[in-house]
Amino acid sequence: MLLLLIACLQEPAEPQAERAVSPTSEATPGDWTPVVPQDPEPEPLPVTSPEPASAEKPEGDPFGGVDLGVAPELLASLPPDSHGEPVLYAPDGGDPSGLSVALTRTVPVTGVPCSGRLMVDGGGFAVCKLGRDHRFGELLVRRGAQVGFWFDLEAGSASIRQLTFFDIEPPRQHLGVGGIPCENAATLHRDGSLARCMLGRESRVGGVSLPAGVDVFLDSSGALTQVVSYDTLSVAGAEYAPGTLVFKDGKVAGARAGSF
Repeated sequence: MLLLLIACLQEPAEPQAERAVSPTSEATPGDWTPVVPQDPEPEPLPVTSPEPASAEKPEGDPFGGVDLGVAPELLASLPPDSHGEPVLYAPDGGDPSGLSVALTRTVPVTGVPCSGRLMVDGGGFAVCKLGRDHRFGELLVRRGAQVGFWFDLEAGSASIRQLTFFDIEPPRQHLGVGGIPCENAATLHRDGSLARCMLGRESRVGGVSLPAGVDVFLDSSGALTQVVSYDTLSVAGAEYAPGTLVFKDGKVAGARAGSF
């Protein structure tokens, strides 16, 4: 009876919460749960937005850093009141590499009397319409022709490269370049000799008789290298389909029909 009374007077033991026991304590194995250290949660990196690209052009450069070669230097050599504001242009239809300005009057550009619109490539090539007759070496080019020419700023000189005559009256112009009658346009070698043109009338080129309307190509020595015909072409008694004929030493060395 005494033992029952003592048991009733004792407070019931509260259940102990599970606790982790260090393995260095005096507890026996199996009485502890190892504490596994946890890496702290990494702090999130700050979120930053990329700075917007500046729309401003480099100070002192109105063309946004585009490499324009000698074009700005050439325009700077012209009277300030002789042209409008320059704009970028792409000579070959690709990335801009040149400048174009509207001329207010005929102005000498390394000796070439230019009028209308002047287009200058950074590599030293310019295109304009002649404001008056001009002689490139022994070649006299009439006023109104569009010419393309290489220029040398230091020497102040120019050598012609391209000629077009679409703006000249009468519309059909035959320009004798090296004795060859070219119609409307011609491309020249750097030394001024004919490189390519369409024949304005029947002519003998490099010892070969050719009709009007074919494109002829010559090397700098004046030798015929190619002929492009848009109709059946007769050469030395043989007929060739429209296309390209390759010449060597005045004779047909190859034919590519349909190649223009």
